[in-house]
Amino acid sequence: MIKKLVKGLIFVMLVFLIGLFIVWSITPVYKSNKFIKFLNSKEELRLELIDEIRNGKIDIDENNYVIIANKYNGIAKNNRVYIKKCDEKECVVSFLYKSGFPDEEQYLYYSSADEKIIEKNLDKSLYNYIKEVKEHWYFVQYN
Repeated sequence: MIKKLVKGLIFVMLVFLIGLFIVWSITPVYKSNKFIKFLNSKEELRLELIDEIRNGKIDIDENNYVIIANKYNGIAKNNRVYIKKCDEKECVVSFLYKSGFPDEEQYLYYSSADEKIIEKNLDKSLYNYIKEVKEHWYFVQYN
């Protein structure tokens, strides 16, 4: 009798853990608490950086990566901020959220207009999907 009770309890716990894993694995990254915290934590600094990029006050290397000053430290993982395009009319800037292997990186993108200018500045074969998470802010999952 006790053996059946223990086996039943183990079965219920196993089903519960599998169910919990399934729920966790299907919850989109862009809706997770960790991503929302990342999005909101340094939004003002990111916007300030974007203004400085537009005004030509930020150094950019030959590969269009922003050279991060200490003031902006931590606005992206490994401080990887990439400028796809940024002028008076359109601005698309990416902030690395999570590195992936080999090309499954996840980015927080800023778009001055909408998703269409992100799509226009990215090769369709490179990303899996783009989701708006907040006005002007998009989650981009690379392949």
